[in-house]
Amino acid sequence: MKIEIKESNENYNLYVKSVDGKQVFITIANQNKDQNILKTASLLYKKAYEILTKYNITVFHERFFGTSKYYHDVQKIRAEELKLNTQDKCFSYIEGSPYWGEGISGINIHGIILCDEEIKDVEFNGIVCGKLYKTDAVDYMLVHTVHGNKESDYYGQTYEMFQSMIQVLNKYDFQLKNVIRTWIYLDKILLQYDEFNKARTKVFLENGLWSDSVDVDKTEEIYMPASTGISCGNPHGLTVISDVLAIRTKNSEKFNFSSESGKDQKSAMRYGSAFSRAILLDDKTSRYVYLSGTASIDDSGNTVYLDDIGLQIDKTYSVIDALLDISSMKLNNMVEGTVFLKKAEYIDVFIEYCKRRNIELPALITVADVCRDNLLFEMDGTFAGGC
Repeated sequence: MKIEIKESNENYNLYVKSVDGKQVFITIANQNKDQNILKTASLLYKKAYEILTKYNITVFHERFFGTSKYYHDVQKIRAEELKLNTQDKCFSYIEGSPYWGEGISGINIHGIILCDEEIKDVEFNGIVCGKLYKTDAVDYMLVHTVHGNKESDYYGQTYEMFQSMIQVLNKYDFQLKNVIRTWIYLDKILLQYDEFNKARTKVFLENGLWSDSVDVDKTEEIYMPASTGISCGNPHGLTVISDVLAIRTKNSEKFNFSSESGKDQKSAMRYGSAFSRAILLDDKTSRYVYLSGTASIDDSGNTVYLDDIGLQIDKTYSVIDALLDISSMKLNNMVEGTVFLKKAEYIDVFIEYCKRRNIELPALITVADVCRDNLLFEMDGTFAGGC
């Protein structure tokens, strides 16, 4: 059963997409710039609950993008509107304010329509922090808001975050090599990105994801998870948090996956960032592309079109188009995503670009620094299509 819903009004843009009737992606992008923020949160979660109950969807991964100071109020509203225990914190709250200023950007939900399978809670240190979904071909594990010690420095929090990731994975018989996707949110990316990369690389070396003896020209052959690394804070006072998706294949004839560097950009390992451009999944009935955060970078790793937001947007989409072509997909195969603008004033150029190309995507828009001060635009996303 293919599900595809689009609903737009003065309050929100709603997108619901599923290509296989099993995995469903719900994006609710706030459109009301003037409404009371807590009333907006209530309205968006009411709509989410309506969709979840109508299609009998169980939430697997949930991210809320909004101004951090509303976290506790939003948590209560979420529990009330989704009919949850008031202590339920199994979602990620990302400091992702909308382009008009303080408030809510929206909600991303990845859900599952269950038949004979079940989704179990993932617990770590006595807290429910994720979900485990098992099928006959593959097991999926999602963990929200993985982090390190708040008192540690930039390097320390990153290293500890990955150690926590490994511990919770191991508890459920997963390993770091099973990770296919991380969404990493750094509080002050321009200050901490170098230390973040050093710590991540050390963890990946220690856990055998790659070797520092590998020739640079062979980096495209190394498996790395897809990743977003962006400057979004959190309400917990941490310098870095991550959501992580891992898979454990049980039947390679029914399910396989691979990492991809694309056509227009080479491996980010060439300049010290340990992630792949995308992860491609194939379960023989449908295909998924988990696109890493993508920006205006050429195949040598250089930022191109300095100070030109329009050309940086165009370059980013060109890179994405070329990568998706490998899987015979296009932009309209997107099922969820996030657009990051370095400055709120860039919104008009972005909207005009999308109109000119007739692009309408199920993506939230927020304001955030990218990993380099000269990068003005970044987009990540998940794409899906039938085989």
